[in-house]
Amino acid sequence: SVFGDRIMNKSNLVFIVEDEEKNKFGYYFNGTVDKLGNYIKSENSFLFSLKSNGRINGMMKFEVKDVGRQGFYVPVKRDPYLFGTYYSNAFAVYKQGTAEPYSYCWQNEKRFDYVFR
Repeated sequence: SVFGDRIMNKSNLVFIVEDEEKNKFGYYFNGTVDKLGNYIKSENSFLFSLKSNGRINGMMKFEVKDVGRQGFYVPVKRDPYLFGTYYSNAFAVYKQGTAEPYSYCWQNEKRFDYVFR
């Protein structure tokens, strides 16, 4: 994967995912990707939902309650996923063909203002 190389030294990134059920959700990273293989602190990043097939009406932003545990992780090339977050691994996108069966957006009710699964 060259994903990490492509976003290195980039700031204020938005990632949008559409799953097999046509749900659309994403992550806004308010920071600069300046290292691979370590979490990058980001106190103003958040998750969001654009379309959720009936679980949530309309778009919604999900603020993180525990700002001390916010972070963005871009792994090294040998890792099975492209990126993830440090909110109890709430958002992760895996490379196609890895051991993991799917990517996910999961919200731990202790860390977010709103919960959906």
